[in-house]
Amino acid sequence: MNIGIFAAGDAVPQGEKRNYNFLTEKGYSIIEHPICKKVYDGYLAGTAAERANALHELYLDSRVDVVMSFWGGFNTNEILQFLDYSLIKEHYKPTVGFSDTTALLNAITKNTGHITYLGPAGITFLKPEPLEYSFDYMARMLSGEKEVLIKDSKIYADDAYYMRESPNNLVREIKTNSGRNVIRQGIATGTVVAGNMQTLDILAGTQYFPDIQGSILFLEEDEFITAPLFRRFLTQLSSQDNFQTIRGMVFGRMPESSKITHEQFINCINDVFSKTNIPILANLDFGHTDPMFTIPVGGTAHIDTETNTLIFNQ
Repeated sequence: MNIGIFAAGDAVPQGEKRNYNFLTEKGYSIIEHPICKKVYDGYLAGTAAERANALHELYLDSRVDVVMSFWGGFNTNEILQFLDYSLIKEHYKPTVGFSDTTALLNAITKNTGHITYLGPAGITFLKPEPLEYSFDYMARMLSGEKEVLIKDSKIYADDAYYMRESPNNLVREIKTNSGRNVIRQGIATGTVVAGNMQTLDILAGTQYFPDIQGSILFLEEDEFITAPLFRRFLTQLSSQDNFQTIRGMVFGRMPESSKITHEQFINCINDVFSKTNIPILANLDFGHTDPMFTIPVGGTAHIDTETNTLIFNQ
């Protein structure tokens, strides 16, 4: 299988040879689009039109089986108006990424009807000691497996390894995972809407915001989130039309750098969801910590807190 890597937002680190050995040893070939070698305005991987065209080229490239964002950033939403959704719909290939790539994934799913995937990005497999859990769930989803049961990873990593001096920056700090937390009990089935919460917020009021009616929301946040920002973003999301119709809510593991206490998290959830009675889970393996499972945006999710079950269908 060939993975086409491109940059949807921020520029990719320049002047370094990227080692995709983890993926190539799994039998994948990497085709890195030339957009990954561009820098525009000091921090973007090309203009919005150039980044959109790069995506078009990967869909049209017969060598490419899967399209993957190198990472996120802040300005993926710029390219949405430049995308040819008819071209993407006709030549669609499984598309995966997380963080700011949320904007792209949800826009494609809404405008083409194709399932996209909130999951690993290129950078995920360039980190020291990539975790097999991330690869395994990605491979299962991208292979078209119809039903996938999600189990919690036994371990996780959430350290700023890149801030340490070499050679210590080549070793991750691995911790024991306490597993998912049940905030509210319940059983629910619904269409999957997933992504980085603040990125979903900036789509509100545009043609790219997903239809959340009857959905199960999977939300994650980055390492810069704080308690006030978390409350702000979640309140904004809860103000959208049809929010009261959602059937369940699942939160990815909150980065430890956020320093959001358990009490602050619970208080925020109880305040925002005071008018709803839906199952709510937290501390699951997706988002800005490692590892992460892959989520089919536009697929179906079933959660049952009594049996501790999370199943995706696509």
